[in-house]
Amino acid sequence: MTKIISIGNTCLDLILRYVDEVPDWGTEKFCKESESRLAGQGVNFAITAAKLSNKTFIASNIGNDQIGRNFKSELNQLSFLDTRFL
Repeated sequence: MTKIISIGNTCLDLILRYVDEVPDWGTEKFCKESESRLAGQGVNFAITAAKLSNKTFIASNIGNDQIGRNFKSELNQLSFLDTRFL
């Protein structure tokens, strides 16, 4: 079995939906729906490599704020990914 370590960023993607038009620079618009997701090239690569049956580790800095704790919890629930280097 191939062993892979993914070293890279972990970040938050914010998806905004149902905006009628792109706001002008310096202005604001309300969106009808928003969603945040775990993202970043390090995480995306690690999850994909692990799903392809490779022993995969993720090494990334994750903050200790609420978002970081949610990220760690979400990643630790992925039994196919080794998160000991978070």
